Amino acid sequence: SRVDYLLSGKTYLAFELQHSQVNFAHNKQLDKDKQVALAGVKWATTEISELQFLVGFQRIDFDQVQFEGDSTFKWRLGYLWKPTINTEFHLQSEKLFEEPNRLSESYNLVNRHQLSSKWKMTDYFHVDASLALTNQKVIYRTSQETEDYLTTTLQLNYIRNQRLKFHLRYEMNDLNATNNLIDYQRNTISLGVDFTL
Repeated sequence: SRVDYLLSGKTYLAFELQHSQVNFAHNKQLDKDKQVALAGVKWATTEISELQFLVGFQRIDFDQVQFEGDSTFKWRLGYLWKPTINTEFHLQSEKLFEEPNRLSESYNLVNRHQLSSKWKMTDYFHVDASLALTNQKVIYRTSQETEDYLTTTLQLNYIRNQRLKFHLRYEMNDLNATNNLIDYQRNTISLGVDFTL
């Protein structure tokens, strides 16, 4: 549940409490309860900028005894800046517990930071760009590993009309991990078409 309390003008005190149960049909040792408590401030100081900053703690408790419970400091930061009608920048940063992205007896403690921007060059051409850095601690029953991800995207959008859109996208993904065998760098270029009937 979330509560925003208006302090004055466009400044809010923000509170957030979350409790979730995560159950896996085929991996019961990862069944868990997650709790999050955050408090902070939200500002919408002008038409061109918004800021939210919340801090607190998060806790994870496993149903099985393979993993001990874990708790840590948590934050969430979001900043939106629109210097012109056609341009916007968005900064996001967060620390969270996350489910593993592969079949393994583990859980992840993640620090995620992302800067994205949108630029409307004309009514037909838009440019989207983003830079994301993710530091992930993978916690197994008897060991820990770190994985650092860097992702960069650049996309040119051509909006022909409301039904037909084209995009040209470049994406670079880089992984630097404690286990050197899974390190990689991948560069992709793709061309897409969106057509709405």
